Order: sequence, then C-alpha cells, then structure tokens
Amino acid sequence: MALSVDQIAMVAHEANKAYCSMIGDHTQVNWDMAPEWVRQSAKVGVGLVFADPSVTPEIMHNSWMAGKIDGGWKHGPIKAPDLLEHPCLVPYADLSSDHRLKDVLFLAIVRILGDVPEKPAIVAAVANAEPEAPAFPPKVDLSLPDVEGKPKKKRSDR
Repeated sequence: MALSVDQIAMVAHEANKAYCSMIGDHTQVNWDMAPEWVRQSAKVGVGLVFADPSVTPEIMHNSWMAGKIDGGWKHGPIKAPDLLEHPCLVPYADLSSDHRLKDVLFLAIVRILGDVPEKPAIVAAVANAEPEAPAFPPKVDLSLPDVEGKPKKKRSDR
C-alpha cells in the first residue's frame, strides 16, 4: 500500500513529537492539533526526500532552516512561535547530537514509508549521525554448535 505525502509527514511528525518529549522538549503537539505551518514544514521535508533520494540529515536541516528564515524566524533560546524564535536555527554542526538525531529519524521514516531507493550517501550519513552510539544491529555470533566433531557452520552456510 503506497502512502501519501500527508500520511508519511504525519508519521514523521508524530515520531518527532515522541522523540522530542523523550529528550525533554514538550512543545510539540499531535498532528491533528498542529498548526498548518507545522504540517506544511513536515510535508516539505517529505517532498525533499522524494525529490532527491541522496539527501542527508544535514541537507534536510539546512532546508528546514532556510524555510524558517524565509518565514521571518530567527534563533532564540527557546521555541517561541509567537516571537518566531527557535533554538535549532543554527548550522547543523552546531546542533547537539539529540537535535541532529531528529533529522536522522525524519529521514529514516520517510525513506522507509515512502519506499525511497537506498543511496550510499544516505546510509553513510545515518550511520555517522551519532558516532557515540553502539553499532546497530549489534554483532551476533550465529555459529551453530560443534556437533560430532564437525566444523562449526554459520547459519548462512545451510
């Protein structure tokens, strides 16, 4: 079943809301309660990935930031829509790893739900987004036990 841009944007928004809550940012609201500018921003992000499958989390952030600046937003200490201020209006490299991960999460959701072809640049960007994180998936020894003195076989050798 192919999902629409609106459906993918909604899932990405809701995941971002949940992630933001987990890191202590409780400013996000449910998709159904979100102002139109919030929904439009998510849809633009989805469209960016569809238009250029090689997009990286940094490019996504820069696009989001350009849209905000074009809309009159500026950097501020807290997210204040009434003042058009946002603390993430900084270069991607200056974001905390928590905030960089929001772009990684958004990109992964759009790629998966939108069935966007995998591109090496995206895989590398996602893999390198959080260098302190453990490797995923973790390495697991899939060797079969030695039975009757025969050499151990990997499951893939069956």
